[in-house]
Amino acid sequence: MIKVEKVTKRFGRKIVLNELSLTIPDGEIFGLIGPSGSGKSVLSKCIAGLLSLDSGVISVDGITELPRNVGYVFQFGGLFDSLTLMDNIVFLPKVEGSLTRELCEYVVSVCEQLKIAEFLDKEPKSIPLSARKLGALIRALISDVRWIFIDEPDSGLDPENVESLYNVIKTTQSEKKKNLVVVSHDVPDVFQICTSYGLIYSGKIVSSGKIQDGKVIQGDEYINQFLNGYEHGPIRFN
Repeated sequence: MIKVEKVTKRFGRKIVLNELSLTIPDGEIFGLIGPSGSGKSVLSKCIAGLLSLDSGVISVDGITELPRNVGYVFQFGGLFDSLTLMDNIVFLPKVEGSLTRELCEYVVSVCEQLKIAEFLDKEPKSIPLSARKLGALIRALISDVRWIFIDEPDSGLDPENVESLYNVIKTTQSEKKKNLVVVSHDVPDVFQICTSYGLIYSGKIVSSGKIQDGKVIQGDEYINQFLNGYEHGPIRFN
């Protein structure tokens, strides 16, 4: 379980997270959603330990100290420029001495499913953004961490790759028992894979709940306005 308790994060005079509290239970594909600039990525980076807090407490599986058992997939991949895509994906197992033929075969299989196998022997600078993003996701999915944050996973992908990506995320969550947090403003599409959500606005979680078959089970004025893009309501879109 992840518990965020009264977390505040400032950049200069701007308060991005304002005594925000949130609980993410185990076994979920959690959608962290909100308008652009609402603080979704800042919150996820705070949980992952990539940004410090000004105040408040974050615990992951009961542990508040760093490093936490969290992986983070950056929006644009975050791969090593000097390594091939394959070497990027298996970097940690290779360094730790745990790389096996079975794992390599699994990686190739997933890359074939996502139609990026042709780029495995190429460096990031010579492959499309979509392949870099998917490679970074696979790297996180084969790691030992229990929690993985995925920042805007379908940004820049064509519809066919998005569908394949969603299938990989759902399969990984069920088979490898990962806890996944998808950070996105692309709703309701991302709700196809999410089982619960938290909506961030004005530095706080203003709505949260369960999702079934791609739909919010019991909505409120915040999530209804956000999903439908209504002009009138508690959210002020930029």
